[in-house]
Amino acid sequence: MLVGEFIKTYLQDNFVKSLQTTGGFALKSLDKNTLSNLQVENVYERLGCLSQNNIVAISECIKGPEHPQNVVYNMLSKFKNISIHGCDKDTGFVIDSKDVPITVTEVSYGCSVLNFDGIKIASVHLPGDGPNAKEQTIKEFLDENLTNLKSHDVDVILGDTNITDSKSTSKNRKKELNDYFTDFFDGPCVVIMSNARVGKHRRGFILRNQQLKKSVPESFNYAEADGTIMVIKLKKELIYKDKLGLDLLSNLPRFISTDVVNALEFRTKPNECLNEIGQPIESVWLDHSVLFISMKQLCSLIDKPFDPLYPRNLIVVNMGSIVNAGHKSWNTKYIPHQALINEYDRKFYEIIRNYEYSHNRRLLPEYENIIGSSMISGESKGVDMIEIYKDEDKDEDKEKMKEEIKKILDELKKKLEPYKTKYLKYKTKYLQMKYQKGKL
Repeated sequence: MLVGEFIKTYLQDNFVKSLQTTGGFALKSLDKNTLSNLQVENVYERLGCLSQNNIVAISECIKGPEHPQNVVYNMLSKFKNISIHGCDKDTGFVIDSKDVPITVTEVSYGCSVLNFDGIKIASVHLPGDGPNAKEQTIKEFLDENLTNLKSHDVDVILGDTNITDSKSTSKNRKKELNDYFTDFFDGPCVVIMSNARVGKHRRGFILRNQQLKKSVPESFNYAEADGTIMVIKLKKELIYKDKLGLDLLSNLPRFISTDVVNALEFRTKPNECLNEIGQPIESVWLDHSVLFISMKQLCSLIDKPFDPLYPRNLIVVNMGSIVNAGHKSWNTKYIPHQALINEYDRKFYEIIRNYEYSHNRRLLPEYENIIGSSMISGESKGVDMIEIYKDEDKDEDKEKMKEEIKKILDELKKKLEPYKTKYLKYKTKYLQMKYQKGKL
């Protein structure tokens, strides 16, 4: 039986599923502030702060039903005039505005369109493995995933395309994207991308990372700019006749960074995430780039009148499935104990490795060198594709290994149970108190 098959039973266990705190991505730092900033309540409070007097396009978020224990509604309800729209499947918007007409249409899974006083903005989130998953070109990939959007006559498309250097064969992503969207809009456009290289890696075994095929060794530190984009349709008259349009294009906002930015590390407090003109201070939100533009500048580019009642900026962030969406199982209730989870993740793996080693197969690497099948090429095998035991192995040996695994999982559960009880009591009391105050 392959390791990938063996672990399936454990991945169906509710306790094991609850241990993956950050979608499998390793944290560079385990200090108290880093871990606290990543707890789901704090992330959604930060989103509320980011949304103040702004429009924020979000993806990988399902808002769920309006309920006193729903963290999405609960944390956003702290902010006057802020509301969440769409996000029934994946994408949507958080908006701070009470005087402007708003409608949101969910075009398809991973695509929502906001009509904000006649300005049409599409929030998109394209398939996670990018063009390479089906050996597609960038054009083929976008054609397949944006077909339903063509008829909505949008002014802006923004979100995570998952078109990166490692997920495509393109030699010039920016040019291919610009060529595609020029054709998509049947006219000129501008593509805004961040050059910030985001350092994010899934590491370890299944208590830390439940997408084992995507694990990489501790020594692997490759970083790249992600696939977040903002594409603005430009009015032909503006480009060809109005010099102001050309001037505006030379001053588009973007983060310029030559350093690797560690994913999952917020440097600011939630209420300090914006500068004096309401624009994001940090170039990365969770594990994706942040892009933004002022609404006044956007209106100039698309040749639509700007109303002083509009929010100040349009921002795009990816919520990383940190609640409800469930794609990556972000269960942050145990995140204060990440070091303990990492310790038991190693123990779990060593039990399996010792079994394989004792039966003279010796193919499983050391814990620090775990690598999954999706991250390896050639004849080498990822950990998930290595055979853990054969049919001829003694049943008592297999059972002994499983008993050892059960023992350490029970031990970990016992250590975490007091915290779980305390956390749930606190969370329930806190959310009920806010609900009773009528803020929802």
